Amino acid sequence: MRRPLIALLVSSVLTGLAGNAHAGVPPRHYSPGPASPALRSLVGALGGRADDATAVRWAYLRKLDTHLQDLATASLAGQSVSAVARREGVTVRGGAAQVDVYVNGDIDSAAAQLRALGMHVDAVSRVAPGRIVEGALPVTALTNAAGLAATRAVISVFGGTDATTSQGDAAHHGPQARALGPTGVGVPVGVISNSINRAGSGISASQTSGDLPGPASVPPGSVTVIRDGPLGSSDEGRAMSEIIFDEAPGVRSMFFSTGGGGPASKAQSISDLTAAGVKVIADDVFYLVEPMFQDGVVAQAVDAAKAAGVAYFASAGNRARQSWQGTYSPMPDPRAVSPDTNDFGGGDAVQTIGSFSAGQPVELALQWDEPYGGATTELAVDWYVGGVYNSTDDLDNIGTGLPLEDATITMPSSSTLGIAIRRKAGARLPFLKYIAFAPGIGPFTIVEHATNSGTINPDAGSANGALTVAASNWSTPATPETYSSRGPAFRLFDKFGNRLAGVELRQKPDVDAADAVATSLPPPFNPFAGTSAATPSDAGIGVLLRAANATMPVDELYAILKNPANTIDCTLTLGVPDSDCGFGFDLADKAVQQALDTTPPVIGSSVNPPAPNGPHGWYTVPVSVNWTLADAESPVVDPVGCANPTNVTSEGTIPLTCTAVSAGGTSSRSVTVKHDQTAPTNIKFKGISAKHFDPTKLPKASKLRCTATDAGSGVIGCKVSGFKKGPGKHKLKGTATNDAGLTRTRTITYVVDVIGGLKVKSHFSLSAIATSGLPISLDVAKGAKVNAKLIGTLASAGAAKRLVIGNTNKRFKKAGRFKFRVPLSSTGRHVIADQALTKITLTVTGKAHGKSTTKKKTFRVA
Repeated sequence: MRRPLIALLVSSVLTGLAGNAHAGVPPRHYSPGPASPALRSLVGALGGRADDATAVRWAYLRKLDTHLQDLATASLAGQSVSAVARREGVTVRGGAAQVDVYVNGDIDSAAAQLRALGMHVDAVSRVAPGRIVEGALPVTALTNAAGLAATRAVISVFGGTDATTSQGDAAHHGPQARALGPTGVGVPVGVISNSINRAGSGISASQTSGDLPGPASVPPGSVTVIRDGPLGSSDEGRAMSEIIFDEAPGVRSMFFSTGGGGPASKAQSISDLTAAGVKVIADDVFYLVEPMFQDGVVAQAVDAAKAAGVAYFASAGNRARQSWQGTYSPMPDPRAVSPDTNDFGGGDAVQTIGSFSAGQPVELALQWDEPYGGATTELAVDWYVGGVYNSTDDLDNIGTGLPLEDATITMPSSSTLGIAIRRKAGARLPFLKYIAFAPGIGPFTIVEHATNSGTINPDAGSANGALTVAASNWSTPATPETYSSRGPAFRLFDKFGNRLAGVELRQKPDVDAADAVATSLPPPFNPFAGTSAATPSDAGIGVLLRAANATMPVDELYAILKNPANTIDCTLTLGVPDSDCGFGFDLADKAVQQALDTTPPVIGSSVNPPAPNGPHGWYTVPVSVNWTLADAESPVVDPVGCANPTNVTSEGTIPLTCTAVSAGGTSSRSVTVKHDQTAPTNIKFKGISAKHFDPTKLPKASKLRCTATDAGSGVIGCKVSGFKKGPGKHKLKGTATNDAGLTRTRTITYVVDVIGGLKVKSHFSLSAIATSGLPISLDVAKGAKVNAKLIGTLASAGAAKRLVIGNTNKRFKKAGRFKFRVPLSSTGRHVIADQALTKITLTVTGKAHGKSTTKKKTFRVA
């Protein structure tokens, strides 16, 4: 059953992304479109005309979401702000609304400006995708905050906790696990929830009853509160802490920091707990406004905590499959207020979600596949009660850059509830996903056009660094509660908002744990139901694993808890992992047994081909190494350099090392491969070059050398061959060989002339030439036949004439340098006598062995 669900998700997402590989660009002159009723009312409360709400002067008010617009209107009109806050689901205390202010520019300057407006700043997030100032902003200052140039958006903070010795301890085999030795001693533990010391007698009551470590413990223990929730909170964090202490009674140091207040505050609590040195964190707070398609500030904080050595246990959520997803399909808007609206199927513009009682709050968090801070599509959500339009949630998505509509409604009457999703601006057909949340009631199935998609908490629960926990009643392990959020989760962007090459599926939930357990707190925490209870149940096992083996990495701890040998398989979807229970319901004793492993992994290796094919142990063909990793006592994790196959792509003597970890420690194995598939290069000749040589000027054969380079196995020799002294064109070959036996040859061509080195006395008299001829010296090859001619160029009254005025032939048996004279003919002597010459050209041609060479010299006659 698991594979079709994953396949369905991939198909759904990929279909939704078809044709949307590039996000659209907002129009150059972007118009935010018609004003929502909330905006029109706010403009009227500020003294303007509601019909002028689209005017530029009121554009800044669109930075407020519609819930805050209604709050601001109530405040300006002297109406009950608390009544509006209850209706809209906004947290307002002491006249201040809990908000996230997304800012541009210098975030410290923006925070200072907001403080000047009376905002109590709880946290600041400086990381992408959201640069947020978070805290309580006076309702009277909402419009002023929107008017700040640094403000991009002001968003209501919607979130909560996934709503108590516990029965889960026995279901998880906690007593058997502790019988093996570990009890939690030495492991500092962190908890993130709404509060821990705000209800009843608080922490002291749990310490007095022995349900939390305290001064009376033997040995003494403590609970440190870094930051607590506001007065009136329910102390769900105390109930969670008691569950952990039931399973790990040796814990002496617990820390708490609230996850309430917003994503930035929660991220700060994660950082604070990590800095305090905790080794395990249990977290049940969620924010549906955190990005569903990329890692937001909370998910990044979880990953950072895990990288720092913290085992992070996050609740999956309590929303069953209350999610719909699909590609926006345009159809005419029946209300004619937008260019188009989404067709949920068969021309249905309004999707019925379900039926709800009067006064029931319902939240719907809608997001689409555009990066946070880079939205190019403007959508609005219309609520329909009993089939009749009721209200609209409409954030200025393009103006704020947030691809988000966090829509809420409090049912005005008991009736059906439906939604329409309208596209107000933008050219894309985005992929949409919403998660519906109705606190205080059981799970429901979306009535129309249901896709039954995953509902894992998009912040911590969807983080790669978290172990995400589903819930099963302690009495029926591995039968997930109907409300437990199903998976999987997925990502379409990296944390910076860059679209990924494909869908990154994340197997969530990871594991299953017990809920419906007892705590010392009053109902609803006795019994304590939901993934908020299951998460500390599994975190308690994590504490025992930490106590059993303090040095094993978080990846090993997670691997032990996800090992099917240590879990009960989900009864609904057999086979692991699945989207209901993950890898199954954890059994602490089996997990601890593996954590107590004292022997590291055994690593084996094999080389392919098994033996070198070249000399001296060298491979001259593609070569790879396969590794085997085995540990009979615990899972093997974090392999580095252990890919199968590990292909050797570089050349030389290559050391390859595979390192892997189990609960028993770290092992390494190294293999050295001598690999060279490239013959020597860069062959150069020494002592000779590609040129013409006089027959007597050739280098000696003993002086000829060649060199080469080889980065792999090195050059072991370079030989020169083909050297010849005879006249003519010759090819000289240089052959380089490396240690792997590979050779490469380079040739150059040189020419041995038949004659060369022609020299003539630079000063001579014509009378001497006429008497005894022209003296010359010449290099000649062995057996050369040489003809030397003197050609005179005459000046006459007519055209210039050329005459042979001297000629001689010589034959040389030996090679060497010789001197001889070129005698003049009688014609030549007459011409010289007549002083009719302008120049004389000496042409010497030598022939030998079928080769010939000609040399010339010309002399001007004054």
